[in-house]
Amino acid sequence: MSHTLRPPAVAGSFYPRDAVQLSDWVEKMLADALERQNAATGTPALPKALIVPHAGYQYSGMVAATGYARIAPIADRIKRVVLFGPAHRVAVRGLGVPEVDAFATPLGTVPLDRENIDLLKKQPYTAVSDEAHAQEHSLEVQIPFLQKLLGEFTLTPVAVGMGRGDVVADALTRVWGGPETLVLISSDLSHYHEYQEAQRRDAEASMAIMTLATGRLRSEDACGSRPVDGMLRCARSFGLVPTTLDVRNSGDTAGSHDRVVGYGAWAFTADVDPSHAPLSDAEKQELIRVAATTVQRAAAGKLMPKVSVGTFTAGIRRPGASFITLMKNGRLRGCLGSLQAYRPLVLDVAERGFATASKDPRFEPVRTDELRELHMEVAVLRAPQPMSFENEVSLLEQLRPGEDGLIIEDAGKRSTFLPKVWDEINEPSVFLRRLKEKAGLAPDHWSGNFRAWRYETERFGSELPAD
Repeated sequence: MSHTLRPPAVAGSFYPRDAVQLSDWVEKMLADALERQNAATGTPALPKALIVPHAGYQYSGMVAATGYARIAPIADRIKRVVLFGPAHRVAVRGLGVPEVDAFATPLGTVPLDRENIDLLKKQPYTAVSDEAHAQEHSLEVQIPFLQKLLGEFTLTPVAVGMGRGDVVADALTRVWGGPETLVLISSDLSHYHEYQEAQRRDAEASMAIMTLATGRLRSEDACGSRPVDGMLRCARSFGLVPTTLDVRNSGDTAGSHDRVVGYGAWAFTADVDPSHAPLSDAEKQELIRVAATTVQRAAAGKLMPKVSVGTFTAGIRRPGASFITLMKNGRLRGCLGSLQAYRPLVLDVAERGFATASKDPRFEPVRTDELRELHMEVAVLRAPQPMSFENEVSLLEQLRPGEDGLIIEDAGKRSTFLPKVWDEINEPSVFLRRLKEKAGLAPDHWSGNFRAWRYETERFGSELPAD
């Protein structure tokens, strides 16, 4: 079997052709970024994904390095890199993956991840196109940073053409992986505006990224608007929280202020990192109090109360997702929640409590004369993690009764069971069958597009006072 190689296409233009000079440049940019990062207050959260720019190193390299510095503490665990960037030179109807075996830069070769690429090739939106990659700089310029930081790793390079954000999100989900996989999105921001106009436009683009505003970015806002939009959709699905690391333009780095190009770097971290401390007893009591207040107001026919987020502790101001469950005489009286951590936890708990008491379509709104009979439980979710499986048997073997909440999605339908449902259904096959029925799928439904995520919760509850 012959092995084929994509040689470097933009060495000598976007970055130095000489290996020693290139190594020195990248090392210096990373060292400067790490120095700034270490001088900042606090320890930064470790990212699952990054958005970084892709212009010539003299223009955007310092901004990109700010992003790459965030993965330095976990460089030894990253063995796979999933890299999506816009196709600039060859038209691609959806997503384009290469047939070659490796990509090269002056620093050496990186083997491609055939498992991931073969998986993407099976999807109807994917085309095999070495031509789309042959001259594409948006992916190539990221590789020297990765080579200096990670050592040995495999690469899944994807050129995004006309693929919509939901298509990109689907592809990202399929190759998302676990802690060993870094997801990397390559995109610049606005192009060729006067300096102050570019600052205004780029600030708006940054706000869209920070608020996970899917569908908002256009090609004139960011040349990688489609891969970025797919990333934002995944961030919503998996409960990732964005952090702005740097936003500048070529007028700030190595160019004039007349016609500038914008650059930015963002990190995406889990809403609940494995190292994150559990909620304290005092924080749990605060969340119970907030949820109880909103349930009482809903029962009384009053408006949702305003939540002054800044008055609460940092542990419950962080982004979080929650479910509120109301029980009456041992039977369900309402249960609604969030699967995506996109707002402060205390606000999510407040709004979920109000909605559970007044908007669960399966039940009549809670009445004030019922309050003393209700028991309320708050469940705070850890970020859902995508599951990898070949068939239903493989999925069932991975489920952990009593621990895993499960989200399933197929045929445009989606549903979840909280871990507490294991209290009633302790057999994985029955658990999955009932969840399919809840989603509106047949109990024996299965297809090659079936997707699942699992998550854990932190649960605590209380009897609900009448006032």
